[in-house]
Amino acid sequence: MRDHRTFILLLAARENIQTMPMNERTRTFLAVEARLSLENLALCRQVCALLRDYIARKLPPPQVCVQFSGKGDQPILIGDNCGFFTTPIVLTALVDIRKFTSFLGFKAASGGQIDRRTREKGDYDISDLGLGYPDRDAFLAVLQPENVMPAELEKALIASLTYANRVIAHFTQQTPNTEIFFNRIVLACFGIDRAMRTLIYAPLGVAYPDLRIRENGA
Repeated sequence: MRDHRTFILLLAARENIQTMPMNERTRTFLAVEARLSLENLALCRQVCALLRDYIARKLPPPQVCVQFSGKGDQPILIGDNCGFFTTPIVLTALVDIRKFTSFLGFKAASGGQIDRRTREKGDYDISDLGLGYPDRDAFLAVLQPENVMPAELEKALIASLTYANRVIAHFTQQTPNTEIFFNRIVLACFGIDRAMRTLIYAPLGVAYPDLRIRENGA
């Protein structure tokens, strides 16, 4: 589905946008680190869409066959169900949602809201790119052009962030309200994608990367 052998940073000034100078650390971050995580989110959206379709049609979970491709061994791994592939994809996306939310300067507050976070020693975030922290309202409004209200995106982000915090790294007996639903994962992934487009790549005058996620090998 994805070819990670090369990472191309496309630098192109967009109309009416002031291109900012970038150091090598910023170039590497956008071309490699951010891009890989954005690819994870895009793949997660596709996986969740497929699983939602199976659920809606009341079909049993699909089986998955994963083929490795490279200069070394190229085994084919076959699972009895899709969990050995889809679960890591979803969990990785939840971690990446948390990383990008933090990168943009936000966190899940105790009151169930997205709020400004405190920068910790050693953090690498939007300020290291020479950009200011976005306003909370601007962050949550990135999907309004797609008719998604800020409150909807906030709920999706909170669900993803709190699940990542409470469930992924712990054996827990949390109540069912910690359950994460496919629609909220998809919405949170989509919101992060749009936030990175509008709040990072556009102000820097950098073309958004082609994430190279294709269906059925197309």
